[in-house]
Amino acid sequence: MKPLPQSLEEFCAGVEGLLNGTARGKGYAPDGGDGRPLLDFVAEHCGEGHALGEATYKLIRWKNKRNPEDLLKAAAWCFLEWDRDRRSRE
Repeated sequence: MKPLPQSLEEFCAGVEGLLNGTARGKGYAPDGGDGRPLLDFVAEHCGEGHALGEATYKLIRWKNKRNPEDLLKAAAWCFLEWDRDRRSRE
């Protein structure tokens, strides 16, 4: 288990690492990036709510298992939901 970040900067770096590294590693963004085009596709074809469901799942799992990485994962999903909302208003 990785230690918790000691500052907001470390927390944000952890979230960014999950967004960019995980998306690329899982093939969500093979050319780099954070997987937002795939999330947009899922939302447009399957309905909204995926990111919120993922964030909720990660928070419940953190509550039960106390793995600090789950908090970073929940924050990453919240960012993606926030960003999707922001982009929909442009």
